[in-house]
Amino acid sequence: MDTGVGTTILPLNRIYFSELDFNLSKTYTAYFDIAKEINLANTNFNSRAQLRFFYDKLDNKQFTGYGFASDYQPKVFEVKS
Repeated sequence: MDTGVGTTILPLNRIYFSELDFNLSKTYTAYFDIAKEINLANTNFNSRAQLRFFYDKLDNKQFTGYGFASDYQPKVFEVKS
């Protein structure tokens, strides 16, 4: 069973592909800010309150005939104040 086993170097400029190969990607991004100026009467106090939201999502489906099928769905959500 192990007769003829060895190693080889494959050239990087040869990529095999099939007519069935595909790569479908969609990305969704949403962000918004809420801000309020704060000024207290009869004082020198001036400030700003702010809240920020950010969301990003990737939907990726991929198939290659040489064996690297994948389905990625990373997401990120961030809130800052």
